Amino acid sequence: PFERNTTRRTSKTVLFVRHGQAEHNQALESHYMSGDAVLNMYATKFYDSPLTKKGIQEAVQLSKRLRALKKTPELIVTSPLRRALETTSHAFAEIGQHVPHIVLEHWRERHGRFPCERRHTATEIGQRHGSFDVSRLMEHDELWQWEREPRAKSIERAEAALRWLFDRPEEHIAVVSHSNFLSKSLFTKKNAMVKMMDEGLLASFDTCECREIRITRCMDVDGTNERFEMALMGTSVKAVDQKEMDEDRRRELIGVENMKSLYKLSKEEIESRLVEIRTQCVGLEGPFDVAKVVERRRKRRSRL
Repeated sequence: PFERNTTRRTSKTVLFVRHGQAEHNQALESHYMSGDAVLNMYATKFYDSPLTKKGIQEAVQLSKRLRALKKTPELIVTSPLRRALETTSHAFAEIGQHVPHIVLEHWRERHGRFPCERRHTATEIGQRHGSFDVSRLMEHDELWQWEREPRAKSIERAEAALRWLFDRPEEHIAVVSHSNFLSKSLFTKKNAMVKMMDEGLLASFDTCECREIRITRCMDVDGTNERFEMALMGTSVKAVDQKEMDEDRRRELIGVENMKSLYKLSKEEIESRLVEIRTQCVGLEGPFDVAKVVERRRKRRSRL
């Protein structure tokens, strides 16, 4: 007798796009820094970091590459952070004119700790991007906290983001998001719900890189044992000459070394220094009073 197929499978094609170069990316790659210097820079600057001139050029160049698509997206979904919103505006200015643009928290970068991961209000986003649907956002960024979002939580968010896509009727969707979130929360072996059919999916995204991925949602007929299979259909990266490629590589290596310097500091050292930095930045906005952070830290130390 034939075995009965007990698995339900549905598929969608998704264009995953990383935003263009933003101001905090440019600063990190400008010169070699100590871990303390990186921490001080990231803790005090780049609130909702916008694109640089180069980042805008990258997004415009991407718009030209997207014209070659055989099937254009029926829906465009973007992170609410400014660099992603601006990338969406430039990259999909032509092929996305007559399709919905939805701003969704699910696709934002791993939030917390640094101002570059904190978004503007829904009203401000709506004013800047009038055709974008911001109705799913809370007015204020209540997700952002002084503490970094735990990696396990960002992986859960990635899983919820995939389910959201499959709850939509569209079959061809574009998503504009962030390298760290895509590489460390979605396309990662640590995400048990995702099965990568191509090892190339594990590589980090370059700025304005676009990957066309066929996602198949599988689950048992009773709705259990849900998982997502990812198959890479194609990759589109920015076109550069050898000189520009070498310069990009040089800056990328500087950025990598600077992040290594930062994370030579222990988690406790980072948190302690962040409190010290914030007490000196009276104008730095936050979801709760800096004095309360300092007091909580003092109590924690007194218990040790």
